[in-house]
Amino acid sequence: MNSRIDTAPKPEPQDCSDIFCIGIESHGETWVYLFIEDEIPNVMRTNGRWASNPELSFTWYDAAIVTKQLHEGTYSTLEG
Repeated sequence: MNSRIDTAPKPEPQDCSDIFCIGIESHGETWVYLFIEDEIPNVMRTNGRWASNPELSFTWYDAAIVTKQLHEGTYSTLEG
């Protein structure tokens, strides 16, 4: 399996309260998104890339769950 690390420069958060987290467990794996609120469009793109990658077990159903959490704002900060 090929993995790619996104090396694009990212804005620096002020502290951990600026970093949000969404985690999903599916098919025996845990998928975690760590992001700042300004980067939600990039989270959505990553969501689609993961779901469309046949080498990953991440499904379009999993992507829909993450998308719903993003739209509803039901994600948490790293502090709690």
